[in-house]
Amino acid sequence: MNSGSMKRVLVFFGCFVLLLSQAHAFESNVHLPLIGVQETDEGAIGAIASLDVEVHDGEGRVFLDTLPLTKIDTQASARLAKDVACLSLRIDCKAYDFFYVIRSNAPIIGGPSAGASMAVATMAALTKTPVMSDVIMTGTINPDGSIGTIGSAFEKVQAAYNGGFSRVLVPPTQSFDVIDGVLTNISEYAQTTWNVSVQEAEDVEYAFEAFTGYAIEQEMTNQSELINSLYTSVMYAMSSRLVNYVSVLYENTTRVFGMSNASDALKDEVKEILDARNQSIQNITSYIAKEEYYVAASKALQTSIDVRYASFLLSYDTALSKNEFVNQTLANISQEIAAWELSMSRNKTLHNLNAVELFMTALDRFYESKYLLESAYNAQNTNDVFGALYNAAVAKERLQTAETWLSSIDALPNTTTIEFSFDAIAELANERVSQAESSLTYASTVIDGLDGSGLSQTLNSAQTYLFEENYVRAIFEALKARGDANLVMEVRNLNEEALINLYERKRALALNSIAREKERGTLPLLSLAYVTFAQDHKKSNNVVDALRYVNYAYQYAGLSSSVIDALDLSQLQDESVRLISFKILRFDELGANPVYFSLGVLAGAFIILFLVYARR
Repeated sequence: MNSGSMKRVLVFFGCFVLLLSQAHAFESNVHLPLIGVQETDEGAIGAIASLDVEVHDGEGRVFLDTLPLTKIDTQASARLAKDVACLSLRIDCKAYDFFYVIRSNAPIIGGPSAGASMAVATMAALTKTPVMSDVIMTGTINPDGSIGTIGSAFEKVQAAYNGGFSRVLVPPTQSFDVIDGVLTNISEYAQTTWNVSVQEAEDVEYAFEAFTGYAIEQEMTNQSELINSLYTSVMYAMSSRLVNYVSVLYENTTRVFGMSNASDALKDEVKEILDARNQSIQNITSYIAKEEYYVAASKALQTSIDVRYASFLLSYDTALSKNEFVNQTLANISQEIAAWELSMSRNKTLHNLNAVELFMTALDRFYESKYLLESAYNAQNTNDVFGALYNAAVAKERLQTAETWLSSIDALPNTTTIEFSFDAIAELANERVSQAESSLTYASTVIDGLDGSGLSQTLNSAQTYLFEENYVRAIFEALKARGDANLVMEVRNLNEEALINLYERKRALALNSIAREKERGTLPLLSLAYVTFAQDHKKSNNVVDALRYVNYAYQYAGLSSSVIDALDLSQLQDESVRLISFKILRFDELGANPVYFSLGVLAGAFIILFLVYARR
């Protein structure tokens, strides 16, 4: 028999044995070596440690047992490794508990460089796939599954050689290191000096194949496949409404400008704003013609903010009492916000699954408007009049977008009845905030100086909203904080070409997530809108903003489904489409089916006869 035939026979034989065991509970264990670094009198040297990953039936919990004790970065790495493994395999892991046991004979310097190995070991445990004993890896794990940089690359490769390993996986670009003051190609050095193969591993999918010999088939989804009549009708209605709104606002402000007695200096400033925004309105119309509706809507918002601010400036400059004008302007917007909040304070009845996301997005924009008005009052209290007027303009126009998102629900057909309960999403909000906290904690172990940054402020905002029982805003802020924290880790040490590659990777992840949600019966409208917005930034060579928005697209892709689950409405979705789509050696799942058991017995008998015949 050739090796390929034998491999297939062994796989079927393993299936037969597992079926005989009739194992109903899931239990799996994988052992993987790790490379660390320890301090000595002569400096840092590489050291080998061991990792055991056990997966049992459970509740999605993560447990860590280390000896010697490790720093918190190892705990964060374990949790992230679990998340990445489940994401890469597209498996819903809420029904499993994960146990990580790390042992070392010497104290190893704290660091997250075991993260990639932990993720691969978790993937192998979930799929019950054997790992090769001659391979070892070092690398941090990023939330999107890419492998991040580490320190002491040469020392770790040398430790792998001393430990008897023939292949070492290192992060991208780290097959080079400085040895005795000279930049050295570690891959060439290790191959010629130690006969050790050093390979760069871009992501956990590549590493999983290197460790197991099994490749994970990647889904490929085109954006055009996702943009259906539902998305088009909703986004067209939204963009058209905003464009009409800003056009009227511009015409009214231009008319007032022509009759204004404002000072020449102020009129020059306002004229500059209006001239620029006249061109913007023409550009927005072209975006609608190209069916880039969310891009048009976003640019319409920015245009309306600037035109509204120009309108406020004209009125302020000619007001008899400038202080009274500012007071009245803020008071008027405050009344609009209060009226909107009163109408949204009760649970809402919706009539389409996709209306859930539109309703929540409208609420998020509303709460942002409320926050911006507070900023306007704060600016007024510090005598920053123009800051107060600008924030007031942003608050008023953001409230308009909230109304636009809400009115977009009218473009959806009535297909069901949904009682949206704010209390029902409390647990989901708490879960999303906890996830954001974990992401920021892990990011802080990899990158210094994140405390007090915009990332921590966004997380603090999410925590505050959660405490105030504003669950919708807490969810949105938590998703944003998590996305930003993840992106900070993923972009570190990347050049422009690598940033573009990262963008394409994250765009593919976002589109695949959107496609899975669409198959279940909901279309993540906000997520798909962010994908198109990111692509517009990419066309303008603004890779940083493109990455930011495609990252948000990925974070928001599961918003509808998670809320629908929280509202206990999942029966309205297509339950046949779940996250599980990767099934290497998951034979124990067949054990409870007597038909499969009988087939397994027959297959086993056939294999035994086949092996006996082959010997003869």
